[in-house]
Parts: sequence; C-alpha cells; structure tokens
Amino acid sequence: LLTEEMMDGDNQWFCEALDRKVDAVRFSTFEKIPTILCIHLSRFTFDYASMQRKKVSDIISIPEALDLSFLMSGCSESLDYQLYAVCLHSGTAHGGHYHAFVSDGET
Repeated sequence: LLTEEMMDGDNQWFCEALDRKVDAVRFSTFEKIPTILCIHLSRFTFDYASMQRKKVSDIISIPEALDLSFLMSGCSESLDYQLYAVCLHSGTAHGGHYHAFVSDGET
C-alpha cells in the first residue's frame, strides 16, 4: 500500500527548481486517520477478452480487528479498528442485491 517507488530511468521526476528530470523516491504517509474507516473493495471488473463485465468471486478474509499504525509515519501506538459492518453483494455483475450485516456492539 505504501511502498516506496524509485523514480529513475524513463520514470524520472521533473524537478521545476532544476528544470530537468531527476531520480527521486515517491512514497505516501498519513498524518491522521479517521475515527470511522470505510473500506471499499471493487469486486467487479471488465474482461476485455470477452468484452463483458465480470464479478470477482475470489474468497477474502476480513479480520475482526485491524491495527493500522503501520500507515502512520513515526507512530508507536496501536491504531485499532473493530469490524462493525459488512455489505455483501449477491448476484452477477449485471444485477443483484446488497445485504448489510451490522454488529450490535455487544457480540
């Protein structure tokens, strides 16, 4: 997610101060993360071989607890998130229904 990318060769960064392309390292860090985090997984794709929309049916594992402290630069404390709800799609890439499963906060 936040791996460093070396920008060299044909992928050099243009430095306006030097008015030329230079080698650089590109990376991202977060200074603050939200209290409530919503993650969206794109489960639909377009198959250019068949020229049709397809639903990605790979099985994924979703943890009930997630520590995102690795996203913050210089953070030594844990930044825990608890899974509260999941929205699932049943059907195909052409239609279907969404189902929501929400924790009552006690289980």
